[in-house]
Amino acid sequence: MRFFPNLFSPLAALLTCALPVLANAAGSFPYDLRCEYLRDPISVDTLTPRLSWKIKSDVTDTRQTAVRILVCTTENALKNAMKTPNNNTAAAAVLWDAVFTTNAQTILYKGKPLDGQKIVFWAVQPIDEKGIALAWSEPARFGSGLTREELASAFYIGFPKNELPKLKVDKLGVPAVLFRKKITANKGTSLLYVNSLGYHEVFVNNKRVGNAVLSPAVSQYDKRSFYNTYDITPYLIDGENELTLALGSGWYKKGLPGVARSTPLLKTVLAQRTSNEKWQVTAVTDNTWESALAGYFDMGNWRYRNFVGERVVRSFVDAPRWFQAVTIDAPKHLVVPQMAEDNIIVKTLPARSVKEIKDGAYLYDFGENIIGWADVRFNNLSNGQEIRLEHAEFLDATGDIGGKENQRDPNSSYTTIDYYVAAGADDHFRNRFHYHGFRYLKISGLNDAQLPKENVNALQISADTGTESISSFESSDADLNAIHDLIKNTFRNLIHGGYLLGDASYERLGYGGEGHKKTLVTAQTFFNTAPLFSNWLDAWGDCMKKDGGLPHTAPSPYNAGGGPFWCAIIVNAPWSSYINYDDIRTLKKHYPHMKRWLAYVEKFMRDGLLQKWENVPYRSRGWYLGDWATPPDPNDDKRELRKYWLGLFPSAVSQWKKESIDLVNNCAVSECYDIAAATAHALGDTAGVAHFTAKRDALNKRLHEVFFNADKNSYATGSQCDTAFILNVGAVPEKYRAAVVKKLKERTQQRHDGGLATGFVGLQVLAEWAINDHEPDFFYGMLKRRGFPGYLYMLEKGATATWEHWNGKRSHIHNCYNGIGTWFYQGVGGIRPDPNFPGYKRFIVDPQIPRGVKWTKIKKPTPFGIIESEWKLCETDTEKNKLQINLTIPVGTEAEIQRKGKTIKILGSGRHTVTYCPEGTQRE
Repeated sequence: MRFFPNLFSPLAALLTCALPVLANAAGSFPYDLRCEYLRDPISVDTLTPRLSWKIKSDVTDTRQTAVRILVCTTENALKNAMKTPNNNTAAAAVLWDAVFTTNAQTILYKGKPLDGQKIVFWAVQPIDEKGIALAWSEPARFGSGLTREELASAFYIGFPKNELPKLKVDKLGVPAVLFRKKITANKGTSLLYVNSLGYHEVFVNNKRVGNAVLSPAVSQYDKRSFYNTYDITPYLIDGENELTLALGSGWYKKGLPGVARSTPLLKTVLAQRTSNEKWQVTAVTDNTWESALAGYFDMGNWRYRNFVGERVVRSFVDAPRWFQAVTIDAPKHLVVPQMAEDNIIVKTLPARSVKEIKDGAYLYDFGENIIGWADVRFNNLSNGQEIRLEHAEFLDATGDIGGKENQRDPNSSYTTIDYYVAAGADDHFRNRFHYHGFRYLKISGLNDAQLPKENVNALQISADTGTESISSFESSDADLNAIHDLIKNTFRNLIHGGYLLGDASYERLGYGGEGHKKTLVTAQTFFNTAPLFSNWLDAWGDCMKKDGGLPHTAPSPYNAGGGPFWCAIIVNAPWSSYINYDDIRTLKKHYPHMKRWLAYVEKFMRDGLLQKWENVPYRSRGWYLGDWATPPDPNDDKRELRKYWLGLFPSAVSQWKKESIDLVNNCAVSECYDIAAATAHALGDTAGVAHFTAKRDALNKRLHEVFFNADKNSYATGSQCDTAFILNVGAVPEKYRAAVVKKLKERTQQRHDGGLATGFVGLQVLAEWAINDHEPDFFYGMLKRRGFPGYLYMLEKGATATWEHWNGKRSHIHNCYNGIGTWFYQGVGGIRPDPNFPGYKRFIVDPQIPRGVKWTKIKKPTPFGIIESEWKLCETDTEKNKLQINLTIPVGTEAEIQRKGKTIKILGSGRHTVTYCPEGTQRE
């Protein structure tokens, strides 16, 4: 694994010039304009944002050779400027009008300074390889955000603490708060900047603004918080308007880092465009605002297994009592615009069935596990009647969801609970500032009458990535399709709040181990997660200690388990974002963090190898894990011993053996050295290349010397994880490699019946090894094995998302076993990024065809558009043994067709059909 990408950057070759513009090229046009990977962001965190676009063309080998870009202060000015030829526009409203000779479809803004410009409009007109101008794009827009002075003009405000005892709410939970202010609108655009410490919703004249929920994204409150920007112009009327914001606490809980108060806080700035096209701040939060309780109370403290749920009291909702808001001195931290997508409701699931289980309690089943909200319409409730709503991901042996009181049973489903206190009408309950992981909803406290299932829905919440940025996989093998969809559905739930959730019910943390290497690449394969990973990496940077140490999660509200493999995300994730999205800015930003963390790791190296590191408060309990969540081992759990000997757990693997833990963590460091060397090369740091390459080579030598067992041709414990990892990092000398691989296969067959025998660390490295070493039959056979442990075992047990443990304990929507998702696309699908051409400027097509799979169809989003690939094995006598690939290549990229690592041909954009013999042997 040695990545040394091409240093050439198209941005470096930009040349401003004037080009002849001929007639528009028919059937070709730019689309999907984005700023900093986001569509029409109203605030960005830089004054030199990246502007990007895609090109649609029906003509084969279309190439952009130049582009004209226009940026204006108003949409009308933009449209007028688009009518003028070349770059001759000189109007005052034009911020940038330039033509560049470039094939790059991403350009840094280099027009007039944006400081003080709140919203600008832009468009592009690419010019193709014949010098013919394509049609102009549709106008797009982006905002420059607040200046420091404008942000500093507002105060944090909160609900007056002394009024809480009078309202007698101390036993209800942490209250959500309303803030309101009368504002006067003018005829210009009005932008509202909302910096809430806690979740928020915005209302203008009692109408909710936008469709985002659970905003803003999660952050490390002692280091930074986000503001969200809303264009409230369409909601305003001439004259006086009422602006109301509702805030729930979310992660802003007393005792967590950076939290100064027991109720959420608000800072808001309203900026309006005046008649002379200037921007003016017309309202800020101060003590002239009013505040009230919103009627929602958070009952948990948001620590491990203490998220509980919401209590909604309609008497507060319907008749809030208003008080003067108070200004608060919140701890100083960085306040920046949110650069990750909003959470939205992506799907509504009606209840599929309902049954009475006991004592007038009714169980509703939505058919699949989701992360989100319940939405229930009640009939004929009495004033003050309390309804209990319990959420769970699976049922216990009695067909019930268990309950919080049953949590000593590890096989019971952990439940989270909401309460609704009615106002005496046909009431409507919906979560607002909380969320749950659930498939089942138990409702009790009704008037001895079943609520029709048509009244009960579940709302799935996820990041707003857009349907056009979602991948797909289909093959002739129904089992493969089901496993793929299981993993993809899990990610659909877990890309949430600007980071990758581990789960929703137990911890809600962003674990580095579960967002590491192939797991994060899987997320980047399934969805456009460039903004999410950029945001999440900022949280990792915020969490880094002065000495370079890292916790195991980011954000890091409380201590959590893990090990060096978890922390290594600070190295892996920036590199993966660079390879997948050509995000050189994120790579450059976090290269110093990579170096600091690796220097920290080296303090704990002894005799050339990393040893168990210090027990520090932010990594308490001596966490130093290797592989994790492996199949149960009888030595780890005596309760499972009888099941093991009965053959129910033939694939047991211990995750506690020191030699395995040491090998896994040192392999993780070797991998980080390799990526750090590649990063140094990409950034032009020649000294860094030499430094990290030498570090990697020395460590690999020690790995072989210490862990290799020549008698057994294996390393450490010989497990799938240990073997695949040391193969991946290149520490196995070539003369031993074939024997080590042979031993891996023999052990898998003899001890594990050909199936998987790893935790989530081993799964990721095993999938990577199978792709790198072209082992489709071996990996396919592991996935196809039925019984415990495995994905088909989960599916046979009714799973609709992957579990936290192979045996189904704890969470049933978890980011543990998802790192194999890349194999479907890069392995059997055959579409791999070329690290020498980051961002899929060139990609490799080399299907690895398992024996028994006859065809696949995949779609893979890239920064240039969707790659579509369909291969099938030819059935006719004349074409026997041949492979036919139908390939759609986006404009701006090219495909390198390979056969067993050797280039067959390179294709440009458009639709192509290629037929060749992939292996030289007959596939059955």
